[in-house]
Amino acid sequence: MNRKTLANHGHADSQLMQSALEAYQRGDLMEAEHAYRRLLERDDRNGLAHNNLANLLRRSGRFSEAEAHYDRALERLPESAEIRNNRAGMLEHLQQYEQAEIEYRRALELKPDFAEARFNLGLLLLAAGRYTEGWTYYEARSNAFGEHQRLPFPQWNGEDLSSKTLLLLPEQGYGDTIQFVRYVPLLKARGAAKISVICDPLLAPLLRTVAGIDALITDPRALHAHDYWDTLMSLPLRLGTTIESIPATIPYVGVFTNRLEKWKARLPSDGLRVGLVWKGNPGHDNDAQRSLSHFSDLAPLWSVNGIRFSACR
Repeated sequence: MNRKTLANHGHADSQLMQSALEAYQRGDLMEAEHAYRRLLERDDRNGLAHNNLANLLRRSGRFSEAEAHYDRALERLPESAEIRNNRAGMLEHLQQYEQAEIEYRRALELKPDFAEARFNLGLLLLAAGRYTEGWTYYEARSNAFGEHQRLPFPQWNGEDLSSKTLLLLPEQGYGDTIQFVRYVPLLKARGAAKISVICDPLLAPLLRTVAGIDALITDPRALHAHDYWDTLMSLPLRLGTTIESIPATIPYVGVFTNRLEKWKARLPSDGLRVGLVWKGNPGHDNDAQRSLSHFSDLAPLWSVNGIRFSACR
């Protein structure tokens, strides 16, 4: 969930604010924090500085301090949808979910077209199992992040797929593609003549095992027109997914025999075999919350009897 860092326009201390913003953007959080605190020493009523310092503190894991500065920011700028969105995200971290929802909805009252707040509210609702409303708000991600441009043929919105061709686009990371590709068999059951999926070449061997995929497109130059296109992560909305109707055919991905035999020779044959992934993409915006700092952090697991671990990064 993105946090809006706000610029200060026309303020007497704008140069100090700018230096803090630049330090924050290059990852020098200590220098940025010092600059914001100097700014607040000069003018403790500066709502923008309180908001930006709160963002920094939140990024550093100092959540209670961050909440206090968001509160101070809203004392000065109560009609700021951006600050309310930021504070709502902070409340989620503190597991104050009802208050977070109130703040997200207040932000949208102030700014109905605020895509980031709509997206964040969607995530909150989905996490609470409120899928009917949550999937609708989650659609705001396309405006919030602009990951895909519209294609020169119609986006699918639940129309009859009988004898039609459908192109599915990936979003975000590999895990999201793997998670949401489970919907392809449901589309095939609706009569789609051909379903194509754009994917990274690294995922192609796995996705070739998914029932219902007729073609994988790993080279954008091979892209051609279909009757419809849609994104994989919009399929739950299109198909009216509730907690009770999540596609649950397990497994829906497989492995080719040659790969199975190759790994069978490398893995232990006794005990319960558990795979561990301990590090993700270091370029991910939230990698600090997803990856372990060192493999040794998992050492306590090795004492569990009857478990054989394999790890990758």
